[in-house]
Amino acid sequence: MQPALNILHVEDDPGDALLMQEILMAEVGISTFDVVHVESLKDAITELNKRGFNAVLLDLGLRDVSGVDNVRIIKEENPDIPIVVLTGVDNEDIAMQALQKGAQEYLVKGHGDGKVIRLAIKSSIQRKAVERQLYHQANYDELTGLANRRLFMEHLEKALIKAKRWKREEALMFLDLNNFKTINDTYGHEAGNELLKQTASRLSSILRESDLVARYGGDEFMWLLDNSAADIKQGCETVANKMIEIMNEPFILGNNSNQISVSIGIAIYPDCADDAASMIDVADMAMYKAKSHGANRYCFAPSVKTSLLL
Repeated sequence: MQPALNILHVEDDPGDALLMQEILMAEVGISTFDVVHVESLKDAITELNKRGFNAVLLDLGLRDVSGVDNVRIIKEENPDIPIVVLTGVDNEDIAMQALQKGAQEYLVKGHGDGKVIRLAIKSSIQRKAVERQLYHQANYDELTGLANRRLFMEHLEKALIKAKRWKREEALMFLDLNNFKTINDTYGHEAGNELLKQTASRLSSILRESDLVARYGGDEFMWLLDNSAADIKQGCETVANKMIEIMNEPFILGNNSNQISVSIGIAIYPDCADDAASMIDVADMAMYKAKSHGANRYCFAPSVKTSLLL
């Protein structure tokens, strides 16, 4: 027997809730359902924050919130949870709205037996799992597990939109491993891959919750900094020094201990660029400027009025 599926049933009619409990518990031998019942959207949010559920079985006609807003609010609180709408509203337009808001299934009470409901719940869970897998494959680097270039650019563009709206600064850091090709040529690609994975692990270990680190490509890594520091330049310097310090520790690749240095370019919006592509370009140039000054250096991209400063 497979593990029980944890279902949150959001239904304000006690009779319907009891009937659904009996329907879900009727299946034996394939899998079981562990059902938690609440009568309001407020209580549903509380339960979702307390424990993990495999799916939500949701009525649209609740006392505190009604309509497809129920779906939207749950998705905002828990984007990954599969939602099966089970409602007395037999309306195609509302059904389409619910699906567009993020529901996996839309079922009408009294239309279909218990088998249909159980199948809908299981299929919604499986489809959501496939959706998560596809999202991960599209947005995360397979080797390191970090965000990939696509996801980084998406976050950077959104950050710049907010920065422009609220007239605030944003910063990114472009980190390059020096002499990475030498590692590949000397010890082979497996050693090179191991170096990239260890680099990702080290960078993640100093990652602040509000920041994003990504493998941009090859031996290049990007770091999008939260702008909470009063002095964003000082905040960048603090993170850059942490990067250099943690990357300066020896890397064990097979039976060999290797010292790896890095070069870091830093770009700040809007001082030195006003869009995502330009920020990447000037951070890249700043990184090469840092590299020209020796190992384990960082350099700020120039503002539109100044030249590069180390």
